[in-house]
Amino acid sequence: FDFFASFIHSWTHESDGTFYTVSDAIQAHKPVGELSMPHTVTWADSTRDLSAWNGNKLQQEALRYVYDLEADIMRTGDTTLINDWRALQTSEP
Repeated sequence: FDFFASFIHSWTHESDGTFYTVSDAIQAHKPVGELSMPHTVTWADSTRDLSAWNGNKLQQEALRYVYDLEADIMRTGDTTLINDWRALQTSEP
């Protein structure tokens, strides 16, 4: 933790560094591009693949139902519903 304390001090006193929450960073800076993630990335287990999330038929069927809802969910324009639908696809909503 000594390193981190030194880093914080250096960042705030010896540079123009600023700490942001994610929301603050989004408001303070415009996007410079898009990041495409065509394949899922996970650190859920030692295999670093999707087997923790879709390794059996029940999981695969549940994911298929969630993904099949996408067009209908997006068409509503309801941000609360869209955020809830997205949360169903994360391991840490």
